[in-house]
Amino acid sequence: MKKGTKFLIACMVIGCAAGAGAVAASQYMSDLRETRVYLGETVINGVPVQGKTPEEAAALLLTDPETTSISLHEKEETVLSGSLPEYGVRVDAEAFNTELEEVFSQQTTNIIHALKAMYSVDDLTVDVPYEVDEEVFNAKVNGGALSVARTKGTDAEIRFDPEKKLLYVEPEVDGNELDDAKLQKYVRSEIETALKDPAFMQADKDGVSLDLTIPEDVYLETNKRISADTLQEECDRYNQYAHAVITYTFGSQTQELDFNTFKDWLVFDGDTASLKDEAVDAYIQELSDKYNTRWLDRTFRTTYGSDITIRAGRNEYGYRINKEAEKAQLTEDILGNTPVTREPCYDKTNSWGNPYYLAREGTDDLNGTYVEVNLSAQHLWFYKNGSLIVESDVVSGDMSEDGRSTASGAFPLAYKDRDVTLRGGQGDEEYESPVQYWMPFYEGQGLHDAPWRSSFGGDIYKYAGSHGCVNLPPSVARTIYENISVGTAIILYY
Repeated sequence: MKKGTKFLIACMVIGCAAGAGAVAASQYMSDLRETRVYLGETVINGVPVQGKTPEEAAALLLTDPETTSISLHEKEETVLSGSLPEYGVRVDAEAFNTELEEVFSQQTTNIIHALKAMYSVDDLTVDVPYEVDEEVFNAKVNGGALSVARTKGTDAEIRFDPEKKLLYVEPEVDGNELDDAKLQKYVRSEIETALKDPAFMQADKDGVSLDLTIPEDVYLETNKRISADTLQEECDRYNQYAHAVITYTFGSQTQELDFNTFKDWLVFDGDTASLKDEAVDAYIQELSDKYNTRWLDRTFRTTYGSDITIRAGRNEYGYRINKEAEKAQLTEDILGNTPVTREPCYDKTNSWGNPYYLAREGTDDLNGTYVEVNLSAQHLWFYKNGSLIVESDVVSGDMSEDGRSTASGAFPLAYKDRDVTLRGGQGDEEYESPVQYWMPFYEGQGLHDAPWRSSFGGDIYKYAGSHGCVNLPPSVARTIYENISVGTAIILYY
């Protein structure tokens, strides 16, 4: 037989077979339209549905969204859970059923699908239609909605232990605050990926679930804190100076400067410590403001019970902290790291070596010991340790002569001396007055005995007063001399 004839016969055979298959497929599709079931080898979303109606297939392929469970975990703890509807996800079952009907329709009208189902596998994918309610989803998925409260991270910090009087490092607290936008993006993406997985929504008697874990990149960067390890070395360096305690004495009263205050003044260059100048200066200024009494307005309660004010320029008695000396001593004390009890560094004496003060009790720089002279009343009182030692009428500087009045103000007793001859004046005014008890307080003026006077007090000072000194009866001068100490305040006022 010729080759051409053979080929023709083969084509006729194949054609007959194909025709027969097509006829069979056509008949099969006709039968399906009557029975409404999928062809024998039909697989939808990985599930065999041969012999199933579209409604029956839907029951296999789409679970009830209410039975779904989506859980969010943090460190193995569930912090958020709910079904798809609770996350604002609405699955459109009606649209899904419509798509299954469309697949069935293709098998009953498209011969290619029919032939695949008859002789192979008609493997099909039907997406699960859904939509997301953004408001419901965002209200459900955010840091504030999680069962574990969100906390801000705190840095490790150096703190002071008042009992141990040492610094210690309070460890850092890692925060767990979340970036809500990143969290929502992550959860949304995972849900949508699951919905696109044909297996996820297939019916299961126990329901379907999706377990998620919060990724590290969803946490805020500010949760990462300074660790305790980075501060311990610094803490130890500061604690080297914890033993320095400076106790300032003001009579029996004290003021303590301890590590809790000056630790913030320390500055380190490697292991070498120094103090912040401005911090030391500020502290010394505070001391000065509280305890300085010289060259400031002074309020004095007189024996008669009234208050008088001695202006700053006439208030030469009292305490004044020498800031430069105190700064040097305080720096040495702190860096020496040992307890120290002392007075502040005062200006103690003038250029002649005479003292500026006697004694204080807290802010009271008289402490019950002073000489009070009421120049208008021409009367003197001497108090020592709060007790009146003596009082007397006096004669002060002559008010009728220029330059002879007694200075008013507050002055320290410069010194005291016995058997002194007082000299002054010029020409006819020159004088020499021997006295037994000499107690100078201001520019040649002083307290002394005046044995040449027969009377004291009254108006004598207005016409026959002294050259500026305060004249006393000899017995009074002796009593004062024997009981007074150098530096005692002499307070004079009109």
